[in-house]
Amino acid sequence: MKHALKILSIDGGGIKGILPSVILTEVERRTGQPIHKLFDVVAGTSTGGILAMGLCKAAPLSAKEMLSLYQKEGESIFTKRKKNFLSRLGSRFGSAGGSATQMAYDIAGIEQVLDRYFGKSRLSTAQTNLLVTSHDVEKGMPFYFSSRLAKINPKEEDFEMKEVARSTSAAPTYFEPNILSGQGESDMVLVDGGVFANNPSTLAYAEAKEIWKQRREIILPSMPTEDAKGYVAVVTPDDLDLPFYMLSLGCGFAPTTVRAKDSAKWNAFKWFEPLMADIFMRSVSESVHYSMQHLMPPYTDHSPRYERLDMEIPEKCREMDNASKENIEALVKTAELYVKMKSAEIDGICEIIG
Repeated sequence: MKHALKILSIDGGGIKGILPSVILTEVERRTGQPIHKLFDVVAGTSTGGILAMGLCKAAPLSAKEMLSLYQKEGESIFTKRKKNFLSRLGSRFGSAGGSATQMAYDIAGIEQVLDRYFGKSRLSTAQTNLLVTSHDVEKGMPFYFSSRLAKINPKEEDFEMKEVARSTSAAPTYFEPNILSGQGESDMVLVDGGVFANNPSTLAYAEAKEIWKQRREIILPSMPTEDAKGYVAVVTPDDLDLPFYMLSLGCGFAPTTVRAKDSAKWNAFKWFEPLMADIFMRSVSESVHYSMQHLMPPYTDHSPRYERLDMEIPEKCREMDNASKENIEALVKTAELYVKMKSAEIDGICEIIG
């Protein structure tokens, strides 16, 4: 029963989705299998959600093709910001608030890319179980896009993948929220799932447990399912702890530190970037990693149940929206070097999932 159900979890991180793409390209090369055949559950947040859906849609893309998406479409996704009066004024006078008052990126670029790559594909047609995170700011609640729920309750849960991708990646200050209407509810105003689950590993674990119980026919055929909703947990009672394997992939971290001497003089604008990119996002991901080590400890023979791959990246590559050719090349080279350094570990992973 070891590793009876295999889970892949992919963090958010904007253009740094290149890093897990390179790792997954190597996994596919070594196993000779596409990702959707290697994992029973694939979960993602933001750029990780886009990756997850691309790898698992009805006509799945390879990890190499998803890497190419970043390389070819990065500048289309992160098109030049429009500036309003406040941002122009801030830039003119060197204000720290200049960048903070800029309007979001033009959503036309990312929406055109998502339409080209996902077309009319829907969640219910995924080649394996998918979970993608988002957050409804109007209701103040997380919303989970789930292919399992899409099949149970298609009228209200079977969204187009391009809309899911747009919702999970609508990072505040980068892109406008995505508004989804219909589906039996008032409009949902959705933003990036990274605001609460940049590392979706624990959510992937919870989804896997429910899928496992259904697979083992613990659910009675008469159990009502029409109340399944992406806002609430639809959970089957269970007293068992079941054998899973999870691979969790981060989107890299820069060794940035905040010096007390400097931060004492910072205003609110100066705090914003390190708070969001370095303190908030990384600390949330690390706390989830800590929890997963306890939820999925190694077997007594030391074979792993949970592994996480995340790499240190150069300080110059830390920005989530730097889609310049130079930055993309630097991210690819960093990831390729990491794959070489972790070759034995990746071989072990491939042995388990293959």
